[in-house]
Amino acid sequence: MSPLKEPYSDHHDPSRTACRTACNHQRNPANGDSKGASVLENAIAVLRSFTAEEPLLGVTEIAGRIGLHKSTVSRILATFEQEHLVERDPESRRFRLGLG
Repeated sequence: MSPLKEPYSDHHDPSRTACRTACNHQRNPANGDSKGASVLENAIAVLRSFTAEEPLLGVTEIAGRIGLHKSTVSRILATFEQEHLVERDPESRRFRLGLG
């Protein structure tokens, strides 16, 4: 008889697809690969990219700073804009933190 496996015991095996999708084993922001980072972690990283010294940032700037694809950053910013967490400067088309 083989020993019983714990439920989801193979989840934390980085070679398994489910783990690569759900965990941070594959995260490497230096090369733009953020597989495994949660949506919430990515959204927080976007918010943290804004500073008092640089309150206006574009999608490309943010993506480069935090190591995410521009499309991912754009989707996060669009959601934040709908919720008034960021606002777009009408002249430069760059984003700044909103009042939420």
